[in-house]
Amino acid sequence: MATKCNNRLVGTTVLITFSIIILPIMLNGKKKYYQEEVAAIPLVSKTGNALKEQMWVVQLGALKNADKVSKIVSKLRLLGYQVYTLPTDPIQGQITRIFVGPYASKQKLQSVLSELNQLSALNGQLRPL
Repeated sequence: MATKCNNRLVGTTVLITFSIIILPIMLNGKKKYYQEEVAAIPLVSKTGNALKEQMWVVQLGALKNADKVSKIVSKLRLLGYQVYTLPTDPIQGQITRIFVGPYASKQKLQSVLSELNQLSALNGQLRPL
């Protein structure tokens, strides 16, 4: 009687082991691993890092009031302007500079400068980047 029980126990153990270990390997097949391709941006261009055109920004102002900086930035962004600040997070009491741009066309920025000055209530100036 013990041999029949032992045989069934061994058989069940072999079937369970087979179904847990070997069966998934057989059904899964070959796995394909995809490696993400990352494009590297060269630090120095092949042409000696010489730009064909100078990039320009408008420095609207340098303010210490973080709330006013945030209001001006959000207002200009809602109107579709590319706006950034240095430092990126305004800190109350520290100078934060507000920039619009960069753009390749100096003439385009000159034409928008008066509108930017009216929207921000500041006196912006063109600066090369």
